[in-house]
Amino acid sequence: MNPFSIVTRVVLLLAILLGGLKLMTLWNQKRHIDSLIADMRVMASEASYFNQFDADEATRTLVRLTGLMWRAEAAGLPPAQVLDRLFGTEPGMFESTRNEPEPPRQRLIRENLAHNRDALRKLGYPAGRETFDSLDEGILPILREGPFAGGRPVVHRVIDPAHSPGLDRLLVNFEIRPPGDSAPQDDLAITRARRLVRELGNAGLLDHDAVERIIKALEQTPADAPPSD
Repeated sequence: MNPFSIVTRVVLLLAILLGGLKLMTLWNQKRHIDSLIADMRVMASEASYFNQFDADEATRTLVRLTGLMWRAEAAGLPPAQVLDRLFGTEPGMFESTRNEPEPPRQRLIRENLAHNRDALRKLGYPAGRETFDSLDEGILPILREGPFAGGRPVVHRVIDPAHSPGLDRLLVNFEIRPPGDSAPQDDLAITRARRLVRELGNAGLLDHDAVERIIKALEQTPADAPPSD
């Protein structure tokens, strides 16, 4: 066998081996992402998202969900695609956009997850095992770097549960905020709360009387009122 044939066969064998390794890597990556999405579906179902046991469970669930989103992103799936996979709304082969409006409850979950994943990103956590393991436990780790170094982020309510006891069971009422953020009742916070109240009404999670009562209470909340945790 001449040297050229030997080199050709070696190159071909290496190409086959590299191709096989690449396919195996892609397959393992797909399995990993599928597993993450399956775990998210359990916690992000309507039965779970709108019926948490209490505020502590809601806090842990929200942290775990945002952690799973981050893991899927680290595995190569952008957040928007994670959410499309979660709700089964990925565009088809010949379809670029969804034709039907998203159901109100599903839209609430999507927006809440996207908002909190973005908040987690802005906090500046390193994408390492220690961070992911803590998030899997439902605990926001202490920040080691950046302007909030040494502090632990918090999970606050968008709407004060004093306005309606059931708000503590709605995961959409919870959001991740920087350490020491006491949820000031400024104009932006009140506007966000009013918008969420109306969306909860549109989704059938608050009746008309509750929506109007809470909106009225928010409009009467002074900007410098002490916040609730």
